[in-house]
Amino acid sequence: MEETAGDEELESLLGNFRRVSQGYKDALMEVQALRVNYSSESKKREALELHVTDLKRDNERLRGLYTETLYRFTNQCLGIWDCVIKFYHITYALVKFHAEAQHLKEELEKANSRLLSMEEVANCLLTPKLPGKPKINLTSANVMQEHKREMEQLKHSSEMNSNALENELSHALVQQATDEAATKQLKLELAAHKVHIDMLRSKLEQVTADVHSQYKNEIQDLRDVIAVEQEEKNDMHRKLQSAENECKFKLNWGTWIWNPLLDSIPSVHCLRVDGFALSLASVRIMRVKQAEQQRDSISVQHVETLKQKVMKLRKENESLKRRLASSEV
Repeated sequence: MEETAGDEELESLLGNFRRVSQGYKDALMEVQALRVNYSSESKKREALELHVTDLKRDNERLRGLYTETLYRFTNQCLGIWDCVIKFYHITYALVKFHAEAQHLKEELEKANSRLLSMEEVANCLLTPKLPGKPKINLTSANVMQEHKREMEQLKHSSEMNSNALENELSHALVQQATDEAATKQLKLELAAHKVHIDMLRSKLEQVTADVHSQYKNEIQDLRDVIAVEQEEKNDMHRKLQSAENECKFKLNWGTWIWNPLLDSIPSVHCLRVDGFALSLASVRIMRVKQAEQQRDSISVQHVETLKQKVMKLRKENESLKRRLASSEV
């Protein structure tokens, strides 16, 4: 029997040991699985952190690009304005030079006519009066030479002015072509910015409409609450008035019924009965007034809360309007 009991105890111990070892193995497997899960979750968290960092970097980059685009657009607008001013100045100079050239041409024509007339006079003077005895007028020859010199100077100055005008005109045409290309590019960018601004305006109008509708709903809720509270207040006033009238009626009725019966009772007992009735009536009136004050305080709290919500909505509306104005600018 003892050996059988020892074998059973040994088998039970072995079974317990097997269960403990199996539990230990299961615990090790669970720990390993938890470690694997922890490592995978850590990797996921790191990947998410990297993704968040990339998103923040992209956000900053896009913000910088947007700011740079606006700055460049402003500079290009200023440059176009300067180019327009320069173009107007060049056009004015061209008109002025054209007028001067016309004036020089007129002077040249006048000088040519004068030269022709002087040549005719010189030919007349140089023709011999007697055959074989020519007579030369030296004064007219000097005048002709001086006139030719002036004509050459005028031609030279007119050629220089025309060359300068041609150079300026070519530069102006090149500058005009460049300005037109820049203007087209800026018009495209301006159209894109207008589309973006229109989209922002539509979104802002939608948000403003939502805010206004929410504001109107809050105002309507406030009015409904005030109407309900006013109705409850009037009801409480009516109940209080009816309670006071009932108390007065009961006191008068008790006095009218009990006074003949209490003539034989001492005055102290009558005072106690009247005081007890009055105390009951005053307690009831105080309870009604306390309930009314509590309802008034609750209604005031509701009104203050709704006022705060309305002020918050107004501030949000003002901020949205300022954002719209800044985006349009």
